[in-house]
Amino acid sequence: MPYAQPDLRVQVQVQVRELLNRRKAPRAPGMHLSFDRWWTQTVVNAMGRKFTRSDLVLATANQDGGAHVDPGVDKDYYDLTRLNALGIYAGGDKERIQLMWGSAEPRHTDAQDVDLTSPGSPVPASLRQIAWELTTTLEGRYPQIG
Repeated sequence: MPYAQPDLRVQVQVQVRELLNRRKAPRAPGMHLSFDRWWTQTVVNAMGRKFTRSDLVLATANQDGGAHVDPGVDKDYYDLTRLNALGIYAGGDKERIQLMWGSAEPRHTDAQDVDLTSPGSPVPASLRQIAWELTTTLEGRYPQIG
């Protein structure tokens, strides 16, 4: 009889419950990816342009002040990092925060008095997440390096 995969929703619920209780839940079988699949998995989809972890890390290193800087920056990467290609706008105050996608035009009647701005490039937060994923995986596999 083949191994039956548990429902992904249940796996995620278990992970969240354990994290909320400050415990690290072990990954269920089938939840791990090979490095190549993880590295080439799409993590950002900005207006139809998909970016993998590899795209973000290498573009930052090669085009954006990393190890060396190419004379030109790739248009898609430029749009993502400098022109809000995700199309997310935020504004408001402590009592009311508005998030809008696709346009800075107010889409709700109560949003007209809110000054909407772009939160900036998603790349720095994405790179932090990639570094955390890699570090956590290596520490789990090789605890002596932690």
